[in-house]
This record gives sequence, C-alpha cells and structure tokens, in this order.
Amino acid sequence: GARMNIGSTAPVVGIGKTGIKMAAEWDQTMAAMTAVTKKPRAEIDALGKGLLETSKKFTFGGNEMATTWLHVTEAGFSARAAQIFAAEGANYATAVFDGAERTAAAYRDVTLSLASSMRVFYPEVVNAANATGNFQPLIDRAKNSTATLTTVLNNSASRADDFNEAFKMLFPTARLVGMSFEETAIAIGMMADKGVLGSRAG
Repeated sequence: GARMNIGSTAPVVGIGKTGIKMAAEWDQTMAAMTAVTKKPRAEIDALGKGLLETSKKFTFGGNEMATTWLHVTEAGFSARAAQIFAAEGANYATAVFDGAERTAAAYRDVTLSLASSMRVFYPEVVNAANATGNFQPLIDRAKNSTATLTTVLNNSASRADDFNEAFKMLFPTARLVGMSFEETAIAIGMMADKGVLGSRAG
C-alpha cells in the first residue's frame, strides 16, 4: 500500500546518496579530462562511456578507472591511448593482484608503468596510433605486453608489487642498452628467482 516505514526506506536513501556522489565524481573527472585534453566534452563523454562499460568486467569501479584514465592522460598520452591503457591496466591488475592487494592505487600504479613502458619500447606504435587514428595496433601491443608481464610473474618468485617497482625503474635503462620489452621482463623475473626483488632489481 501507500504506507512504508522508515527502516525500509533508509537503504534506498543511502543508495541514492551514494549514486549522487559517484555521479558527481564522474562528472568532475570528465570535466578534468576535457580541460587536460582540450577535446570537446562530447568526445570525452563518449570515451568515458566506453570505459564505463569496460569497468563492468572488473572489480575496479567506473570512477576508479576514470581517475586512472585521467592520470595516464596527464602523463602525456592522448585521451584514446590513455583509455586503452586504463582498460588493459585493469585486465593486468586483475590477473596479478589477489584479494586485498587489488586496490585502486595498485591498479593505477601498474597502468602508469604499462603506459610509460609502451612509450619507451614502442614509440612508433603510440605515435602512429595518434597520427592515423587507427588504435588497433596499440591495443594489440598493449594486450601482448600485459600477457608477457603476467606470464613472467606467474612463472617467477616475484610478487606483483615488487615486479612493478623493478620494472618501472629498469625499463628506461634497459631500452637504452638495446633490451626488448620481453627481455626486460624476463630479466626481472630471473633476478627475483635469485632473491633480488623490487627496487633492488632496478
């Protein structure tokens, strides 16, 4: 009937407030993306909608993924490239972090490392994607790279956070001396097997 007690309405009110807060956070992030990229808001909203759909596959929420997307964009990547890395970073973080370790901060950290390593090891792929608007090669390269990292992690003594710490410290130098992405990842895994972990490996 028309009557409803206060106890039964409290959860509805709580959900409503949470939804309003999440929507406000999302709008703030989209506004920040628009300011950083200087792209039309409609274009950012369209990319954001795609990321929101992607977030349904992961434990990371839409706002967490959007915030990471913003951080990657602020690191100098185009909105579309950063969106790709935000999505693939979530896939990677989900594969290598367990339980309480699978935090928004851990996700952001590995995503930023992934994006930066792509720019160092595969600048031609990143630049071509931005120049031509064909981002499929970049998507493929990002997927292959996270598959490599996941395989090395699963077959070495390294923990995900230690591996990422070593990787982000080592990959700029590794590239300079001619090592490939795969060789760098494998080298870190081998060092972990010998007890050299985290920043010590870098």
